[in-house]
Amino acid sequence: QQQQQQYRDFSRLAAVDQPAEAPPPAGNSGKEPPFPLKLHRILSNPELTEYITWLPHGRSWRILKPKAFEEKVIPLYFRH
Repeated sequence: QQQQQQYRDFSRLAAVDQPAEAPPPAGNSGKEPPFPLKLHRILSNPELTEYITWLPHGRSWRILKPKAFEEKVIPLYFRH
């Protein structure tokens, strides 16, 4: 028997108070944070919403200005 799944859209709910910086994962002291954590930090930074933002449904994100994102945001979060 197939169970019904109900999708809940959390995109319009207010953000829960959380610390801006998450603690580093166990066993990762002194190393670069993993990509998902970096991406979350970028998407959570209100100063970067002109470059990258969550889509209205809250399930994915979009880079709005790819060239500016490459030049201004990536160097802040990634070494390359």
